[in-house]
Amino acid sequence: MRQSNDEYRDGKLWNGYDYELQVWVMGGVVARCGHPAQMRQTGPCCNADRYQGVRLEDAQAAEATRRGVRGRA
Repeated sequence: MRQSNDEYRDGKLWNGYDYELQVWVMGGVVARCGHPAQMRQTGPCCNADRYQGVRLEDAQAAEATRRGVRGRA
């Protein structure tokens, strides 16, 4: 079981786990996944691989676009 708390800055996840994207975040940026290279032979193995090094809010917007989710007014 996870023993740590998420850290937020200005209401945004800064360090911790984003459950919607299922990625770890360090300093507001999506962290590397650590899966073996064999899992990436045909493309990204997971969202962390897809968005590694990207600011979390940019990754969230990109994923919403990828899934065809429109923003709420």
